Amino acid sequence: MVVRVLAHAFVEVERELDRVGGRSEWRCAPRAAPDLRALYARYLSAVVAHCARFLRDAAAAEDAAHEVFLRAWCHIETLPDASEVRPWLFRVATNYCLNQLRAREVRTRSMLSLAYVAHQPGEESLLARNDARRFLERLPPRARAVAWLTYVDGMLQKEVAATLGVSRRTVVNHLTQVRACMKEVATVGV
Repeated sequence: MVVRVLAHAFVEVERELDRVGGRSEWRCAPRAAPDLRALYARYLSAVVAHCARFLRDAAAAEDAAHEVFLRAWCHIETLPDASEVRPWLFRVATNYCLNQLRAREVRTRSMLSLAYVAHQPGEESLLARNDARRFLERLPPRARAVAWLTYVDGMLQKEVAATLGVSRRTVVNHLTQVRACMKEVATVGV
């Protein structure tokens, strides 16, 4: 179903380009629609299978494959030659899947740590919450917000970036700062 929707979207984009009378208004290269449709037809099943081996979920693999082709669409000007396009697609797919797996792991760890704190008996739970509050108070305001959204709310880096109106790289930098502070606190104590 999703495959047909995406293929239909490419046809609609091509029709719109013809209607507008040119491709200069679009961010992608003039050759984007025909080349991408050929890539899509040729490599979709291989990219889906590749993603499924990583993610072990058919729906997630299909979504990942569509993300790969959307990235190819936006980078059509810099796509490698025909002989190198398959490895390029697989590299993009691999990186995307690894990021998805990391995000799952972070969400799982965050939820497990929250469940642990929530199930501790009265006084221990209060002490854990106080330690967490004191730790967060040590952080600069922006890093505190990033830590809260990432570890407590379980947001992905791109979601945190969108929420705070900063770049994803800024979120990564703040998370690095939070982790360094966590290591410092672990060695010195709260």
